[in-house]
Formats: sequence, structure tokens, C-alpha cells
Amino acid sequence: MIERFGPRLNFLVAIIFLGFGTVSTPAQTHAQVSYLERTPMEKGLLGVGAVGCSILYTPVKACYAAGGTVASGLVFIMSAGQSSTAAGQILQRSTRGDWFVHPDHLTGQRRLRFRGSPALGGGR
Repeated sequence: MIERFGPRLNFLVAIIFLGFGTVSTPAQTHAQVSYLERTPMEKGLLGVGAVGCSILYTPVKACYAAGGTVASGLVFIMSAGQSSTAAGQILQRSTRGDWFVHPDHLTGQRRLRFRGSPALGGGR
């Protein structure tokens, strides 16, 4: 299956790496210029890079969230509801966080959060 998509995948990877090379210059690296303050070409390249990263990141996050949901349910069922707080914390950690890569993650303006906060009802 990889042989069938090999040339296309190689092209996508090359575009992403070339985009990252042209987006960050030494002067911009220290300033951490946000996505909205960039030129249209840089925005386009960051968008392509974010989509390329999200294609790989989102399925991994979905598998992690599915596993956390199953684990949370098992903790709740096996404890007969006595460990509902622990089950909720497992569910919060696995399902919260970022589900896709934003261009600001690539510029360093935002931190990519794979896991969410363990606090019930808490933020990201």
C-alpha cells in the first residue's frame, strides 16, 4: 500500500519541509511572529504544513481518546461507580487538548497540547 502512495507521500513531505525552511528566517525565529502577521505566501506554507501535520496527528489523537474513553468506562464499571472521579479524570485527560495542528503551533505562538487537564470541568 505504501508503494502505491510512495511518490505522492514523498512529494507531500518535501513540500512540508521546503515550506518550513522558507517560513522561518533567523530574524523571525526570535520574534515568534504569529500566523496573522505573516505574508500571504508564508500563511499558505504554514497552512499546508499545518494540514500535513494534522493528517498524521489527528488519527493518533483519536486513537488515544478512544482508548481513554474505553479505560474510563472500564474504571467506572469495575468500581461500580465508586471511582467516578478517577474515571472522569481519565476521560478528561484523553479527550481534551488539541485535535488538530494550527499554524500558530508551527510558529511557536501556541503550545500543542496532546492531553487535556485532569481537573473535571477544567480547561484544555
